This record gives sequence, C-alpha cells and structure tokens, in this order.
Amino acid sequence: MMQKVGDAVSQAAEKAGATLAGVKEKAQAAFHDTKESVKESVSSKESKEVPLPTGNRGVVYNGPGKIEIKSVPYPKMELPWNGQPVVTGAILKVLTAGICGSDLHPYRGRTAMAPGTVIGHEFCGEIVEVGPGVQTMKVGDWGAVPFNVSCGTCPSCKELRPETCDWSNPEKRLVGQGGLFGYVCGGGWQGGQAEYVFVPWIDYNFLKFENKTLAKQKLLDLTLLTDVLPTAFHGTCEAQVEFGKTVYIAGAGPIGLAAAAICHLKGAARVIISDFILERLELALRLGCLTIDLNHVSDEKQLAERVKELNGSEFTDCGIECVGYEARDFSSKKNVCAAALNGVIEVTKPAGHIGVLGAFFVGDPKAPSASEKAGFYNLPFGKAWMKGQKIQGGQASCMRYMRKLQQMIMCDKLPIAKILDVRVIPLDDVPNAFSRFDDSSPHKFIIDPHNVLNMKKGSTSGSSTTTTSGSTASTESTAAF
Repeated sequence: MMQKVGDAVSQAAEKAGATLAGVKEKAQAAFHDTKESVKESVSSKESKEVPLPTGNRGVVYNGPGKIEIKSVPYPKMELPWNGQPVVTGAILKVLTAGICGSDLHPYRGRTAMAPGTVIGHEFCGEIVEVGPGVQTMKVGDWGAVPFNVSCGTCPSCKELRPETCDWSNPEKRLVGQGGLFGYVCGGGWQGGQAEYVFVPWIDYNFLKFENKTLAKQKLLDLTLLTDVLPTAFHGTCEAQVEFGKTVYIAGAGPIGLAAAAICHLKGAARVIISDFILERLELALRLGCLTIDLNHVSDEKQLAERVKELNGSEFTDCGIECVGYEARDFSSKKNVCAAALNGVIEVTKPAGHIGVLGAFFVGDPKAPSASEKAGFYNLPFGKAWMKGQKIQGGQASCMRYMRKLQQMIMCDKLPIAKILDVRVIPLDDVPNAFSRFDDSSPHKFIIDPHNVLNMKKGSTSGSSTTTTSGSTASTESTAAF
C-alpha cells in the first residue's frame, strides 16, 4: 500500500515538474517575444523621429548701420566665453522675436557691439533639444525667455535680481550687469533674432506656456513678456505708481506706452506722456493718456507749464523716464543725454519717486561730449536732492514679473500687441524694419522666422496683417481699456 502511495506521489511530482517547466518555458518565450516587440517598437519610433536641424540663419550685426540676414552656426550647448558644456540648457526653435529700441543703440553706433553678433533679446521659442541635466522642461514645450541670462542659483538670482546674475557674464565685475542675449557687454550670448538659439539654465530661464493652443492665439502679446512688459512694470514699481496717483512719462515708444497701460491698470488717476513723434502720441491718446508734443517745448520750465495745464499742478506724483541717453534737448532738439531725465526730475513732485527705464551706458562712441562718452551726465542732482526725490534705474528683474503679466494677457486684461500697434515681419524683412524703426516708426516690429503665425503670402513689414485670432497687428489697433 505504501509503495502505491509513494509511486502516486512520485508520478504527481513528475507531472507537476513537467507542468512547471512548461509554464516556465512558455513564460520565457513570452518574455522574449515581448522584449523583441518593445525593441522593434523603439526602433520604429526612433526611425520616425524628425532629425534635429543643423542649419541656422540670424540677424547679424556687422557695424553701425550694417545688419544682414545670413547663415550662422547651429547653436551649441556651451558657455560662449570658454566652450564649457552647459548640461542644463536647451536649444529653441524661435517662434517670435521682437526688435527692441535698445537694438538701435549699436545700430546707430552708440555702443561698441562686437561684429558678428546675432542680435536679439526678446523672443519666445519651442524647445527642440535639451541637455541631460534639464529637470522640468522637455522637447516640444513653448515658452517665453527673459532678456536677462541668469543661472537661478547664485546669490543675486536667489534675491530675485536675475539682471545682476553672478555667473552669466564674465564681464560683470567691469560692467555691473549679468548676461544678456545678443547684446553689448552681456557675456557673448548669441541673440534670438534667428531661427534657433541656445538658452542656458532652461529650468530657470523659460516661462512655459501651459496651453499651447491659447498661447498661439496670443503669441504676439506673450512675446512682449520677454522685455517690454516686465521692463515697463518694473518702472511703475520704481516710481511707486498706485491707485489715484498722477504720472508723467517721458517717451511714448513701446516701453513708454506699455508703462502707461500698466499705470492705467494700477488705477492711476492721470497719465501724461511726452514725445517728439506725433504718431506715437496718437497711440498714447487712444490709450487714454494726456499728451505733450515736445516740438513745442523749449525748456524744463515750459514743460512744467504744460504739465500744469493738463494736471492742475506743475508736479505729478510719479515720474518714469523711457528715453535714455539718446534723448533730445528741449531747445536745440539735439542729443543731450540726460535731457529727458532732467525733465522728469523737474515735473515730479518733492519726495516723489522716479523710475529710469531708458538705457544709460558707460562707453558711448558718439556721445556729444567727452564726459557723456564715459557715462558721466549733466544732472541737476542738487535739485533732486533738495526735493527729496527717490530715483531708481537699471535693468528690470524680468522673471519677478513675467508670470503675473502672463496671466493678465491670458485673461484678456492686457492687449499689449494692439496697444503698441505691432507689425509682424518675416526674418528677411528685418533690415528694412531696422531702417524704419531708426527713422522713428511708431510701430513695434515682431519677427516670425518660421511663419508660425501663418502670415499672408506676400505681406510686408508695412502691410496690415492679422496674424492670429487673439493678437492683431494692424494700422487700426486700439487699446481695449
């Protein structure tokens, strides 16, 4: 009996072993098939990936009055001054890029930009390649890039002052500023008026657009997040613009108009803006500003009289300077670097606050005097001191303001492209746009290197072009306030 039981157990064990072996064999076969299937899938996916571009074109500075569209090297993920790899950077396909008034300074020979520099510090882009150290961004993301090149980890960046980043510009000890894309004394970073551009420290230097469909509709407005809007907002903060205050703004270019729009959003009771260019003053009138034509102002005293006519007082609570060192004298109409700032000091009240957004540099080859060439300006500091005014200048801390301004755009509170009468141009039209801007065009020009906005075929920089359903570039643009 025991023998039979033993035989039965043995047979059962052999059968179970055979069954387990079969299961194991089938499992191994299935695993092998799955592995091969995954490999084939990955191989197929890789074979279908679009290869990264290798060519690039950009707006290249070749000296005063000389810019051209030419082939430039495809960006490399490295520091421009020593070639060290930047594993936390990304390469962007440029979606849009603005031409800034600051770009006119080297164009006019008022700063010593290195020939061969790709210009441009106002741009939005799509990430096409990321370094191995990137953590929060990925290929395909759309976003805006601040004009300050900043690392996000140094003491200055941690204090929310990325414009003075300690690591993005080897010349900081001499010039005091952090890195800049495509500009003078900015560390050698190539600019965004191109088809492709390298952006270092992309996790910090990139404001991602979460809704790409909506972002495309508002891409012109969002492009102005990269410089114009945060710079203008920064000026209103420096001037302490608040509900019920009166404001005087010198300069009705893109920065001045943007500052005026933000003053209205902050609840300013009255905004007065001045300029020599009548077309710019017309845009300011549409925005609801009171305007002063400086062609009929001979000195600071007469400026104060015009302010009193409009304001009931010769003083405003706040002042914002949006002209810089290429300002014109009230009487001679010739360049006197501090003329606009002196006017702001004159009409801003005692103990008032002044924000200086216009650029003032050390080193101006064509300044009207030797002292101004070296960055020393004729300011009525005694008057400003006796009036107890607070004057602040310098570049804007873009990233401090960009997200909130983005939300204002997305919620239809700030139609800045309409306010600035934006004109969209292809890359090849940039030299013509520079010439027009230099000739006092009132328009803001935005470049569309890849025709992302589907411009009408045959349109030019002078045509009225509706580019998206959310942002319009048109000669009939008005502010929606």
